Amino acid sequence: MRDSEHDSGHDAEHSTQGTPAAAGAERRDWGWTRTATPIGPLLLAATHRGLAHVAFHADERTCRRALTRLE
Repeated sequence: MRDSEHDSGHDAEHSTQGTPAAAGAERRDWGWTRTATPIGPLLLAATHRGLAHVAFHADERTCRRALTRLE
């Protein structure tokens, strides 16, 4: 997912490497974003083929757990 795909006007965090801890790892074939929505923060992870994971109420702990599972 690219920042340009965020047309909701909400603040977003973004990574194309899978997880923040993966800075030294090889490049992943998936990306993720966490964005503010009217129902709370939402984590979206996708591959080039489409949406792979959605996590509602995506606080820091929830994001870490979801992204670890996706690794």
